[in-house]
Amino acid sequence: MIPHQLYFSLGGAYAQREGFLNNTFLNTRPDSQERTSGRASLTWKPASRWDIRLTGSLDDFRDGAPRIVPVNDVAFKIRSDLNGKTGQTINSQSLRIAYQGDSYEVLSITARRDWELDPLLVDFDFTPDPNLFVLFREDQELWSQEFRIRSTATTSLWDWSAGVFYSNSQFDGFRDLSVFGVNDFIDFPLEEDNYALFGRISYDGLAPLRVHAGLRIDYVEKHFNRTRRSPGLTVVPIKERDDYFFASQNIAADYALSDQSSLYVRTALAFKPGGFSAGTDNSALARFDSERTWASELGFKWIGHSVRADLALFYYHIKDYQVERFFTPVDFVVFNAPETNSYGVELEVEATILEGLTVESAFGYTHIEFEKYRDPIAGVDYKGNQAPYTPEFNLMLATQYRHALGYFARAEWIWTGDTYFDDKNTELFHEDDYAVLNARIGFERKGIAVYLFGNNLTNTEYFSFINPGAFAGTPGEPRTYGLKLSFQF
Repeated sequence: MIPHQLYFSLGGAYAQREGFLNNTFLNTRPDSQERTSGRASLTWKPASRWDIRLTGSLDDFRDGAPRIVPVNDVAFKIRSDLNGKTGQTINSQSLRIAYQGDSYEVLSITARRDWELDPLLVDFDFTPDPNLFVLFREDQELWSQEFRIRSTATTSLWDWSAGVFYSNSQFDGFRDLSVFGVNDFIDFPLEEDNYALFGRISYDGLAPLRVHAGLRIDYVEKHFNRTRRSPGLTVVPIKERDDYFFASQNIAADYALSDQSSLYVRTALAFKPGGFSAGTDNSALARFDSERTWASELGFKWIGHSVRADLALFYYHIKDYQVERFFTPVDFVVFNAPETNSYGVELEVEATILEGLTVESAFGYTHIEFEKYRDPIAGVDYKGNQAPYTPEFNLMLATQYRHALGYFARAEWIWTGDTYFDDKNTELFHEDDYAVLNARIGFERKGIAVYLFGNNLTNTEYFSFINPGAFAGTPGEPRTYGLKLSFQF
């Protein structure tokens, strides 16, 4: 707009697809999607040291029902009297102000985000009868402010940064669960304030050894107010307030073995604040504690002329691990497992075989189990059970060819190991290992992209998520073909 001072950018996207499910009762595709997004940015550089950027975005999702089927049948056919729908609107704004000094940079980021879910309507009986459905409406407005200063001097042996952060979240939630025509209503507003101080420092004076240290202090305050209205029931409102304080430290070191390889070690304390569950009438069960993790990692990196490799070994010791337990199709409570251990290995390798031809592989092994955890309700000891939602193994193998003129082709095989979806490790809520094959071929150059793609070419049937409270899950996308066009200017 004004050369070298004022810049403006505008972008947008639109996507639409039919659903994968087939509702044979209504003869519809209930999980269809229609999504529109837009983004605008205005950048002002009044002087060489200043960079001021105002950004706004809007996303509007007019989707159908979530893709959910009974857990005993991964088929994509259902019989329901209700199509269901999912409406989401997200609008966000941010103001970024950066000042570049002689040996430092000062940064201010002010942001606002408003997310609205209106409505989420789901039929959970999966029959032509009006037996069970749920309606959710939720809204969250989040404001945040961060100030940060960091060193930029290239001649100093020290590298450092420090800052402060504040955010305020206003969340309003409403749930209507209808069972055989009887409606059960829950309102669950939550207000949260988060204050933080953080800093990091690195020292290069011990070459080839480089050391790092960091500290973050968090204080979180939450206010929770839950009310329930249900015919024939008198439920005492839950009005709770709690605060959480934690100091997260991290220490790391990198050692250069050569120009191509290095070793690194990291250890850190991490924090996830506690809170309140809306899915119970019991005020004692509604409250859950903060989760604290001691995470350590040892790794090796190699960057050669035609090969890049990254190997990492990790160990996590977690206190008061937060576990979700569904009691109804929509209501869950978070419990704390007093001690949980996780360890494993991650390996990534990428090699250039010929000019433009590369092969990639990524392997992960994660063992995470409860060391101390007794069911707060039934009293059953779940020591040794695998924590839910985390597959023990995963593997990706891919090959890709990219020509200098922009033509490319890629094929990838992705394997996921056994996964449990509840803390009891119930076999019904367990998914065996599975693999999918994806491929695409096309052209990319100078902001223009066009390609044909095929996902899950083997048409593998699997659940990517299971909800034990509903005895239902989300089946992975079946074999899908398509054409994608993209333009940037």
